[in-house]
Amino acid sequence: FGAFGSYGMDGSRTPRSDMASAMAKWANDKAQGPLWEAKPVRGEVGILVVRETQEFDHLLNHDRKEKPYPEAMWGAYRAFLENGVQPDWVHIDDIAAYDFLYFPYPIMFTSEQARSLKAWVENGGTLIAEACPGYFGDRGHVGTVQPNMGLDEVFGAREEDVEFMPDIGDRIHFDLDGAAVDGGGFLQSYRLTGGTGRGHFTDGRLAGVENAYGKGRTLLIGTNPSVAYY
Repeated sequence: FGAFGSYGMDGSRTPRSDMASAMAKWANDKAQGPLWEAKPVRGEVGILVVRETQEFDHLLNHDRKEKPYPEAMWGAYRAFLENGVQPDWVHIDDIAAYDFLYFPYPIMFTSEQARSLKAWVENGGTLIAEACPGYFGDRGHVGTVQPNMGLDEVFGAREEDVEFMPDIGDRIHFDLDGAAVDGGGFLQSYRLTGGTGRGHFTDGRLAGVENAYGKGRTLLIGTNPSVAYY
């Protein structure tokens, strides 16, 4: 009532209550049935959302502010949208509905989630992941082999060097098939274990690896271009 409702303090009708009534009648009319049965058009790419990744990013920062997780997520979304590709946010439990996923800032997730991603790629999915996928695994433990939790097989590469210095990440640049790309966040360089090199950092270290795994494909990018785009 009053300032917080559609009716006057004495229960009398107001223009707001009239509008609410009209909207309710329209929404419940049988003619709107097809509208409520409709589903959104699925995006061309799914941006992977993993709760554990966001939580761990929060724990990593001394001031308890998430960074660069928000920049990575929104940077990836903007990059696709502003280049004419419709992105969706896709929870890790819902990846079966998609055949193309982008994983920004994939620094931490569980071994169970890693197995799900591995099986999804093996069954035909295409995964593009930024630097340090699953660097921290179950309970935040760092894997002795990187990419962690068996994902080195999926990406066809292993870590050569890694730098966790997101505060000066704007110095990172690499090429991908000859195109100049700005990096950000972290830097992870690789050595091939079955994949194909697709790009290098400005100092010559390997920055991008493409690989075929099962029926699917992967592309591993050794920095966070999503952060740079943001």
